[in-house]
Amino acid sequence: MATKTRIEQRLEKRRELIAQRLRDALKTKGLTQRQFATLAGMTVSYVNRVLQAESDLTMRTIANLEEVLGFDLIFIPVTIEEPIPQPFIKSSGSGKTNKK
Repeated sequence: MATKTRIEQRLEKRRELIAQRLRDALKTKGLTQRQFATLAGMTVSYVNRVLQAESDLTMRTIANLEEVLGFDLIFIPVTIEEPIPQPFIKSSGSGKTNKK
């Protein structure tokens, strides 16, 4: 089996993070994949592939998903000094968030 490049590994990790965030959002909002697909104007099979981290998403698709969910899936700071919002900071497991 061929070794994945660093870019491929990075893409895979990003797909997994977005998929987990979407699964969490659907659970929190009480939406089924079918309901979410309808709201997002996508097929159920495509939503399933996204939720399984099996699909590369375009910026347009990400923006569409963010609009349907009402929050950002990806945070891009305007400046280096801009603080990272709490939803984007992973918990250390001790109930405290990791802050600089």
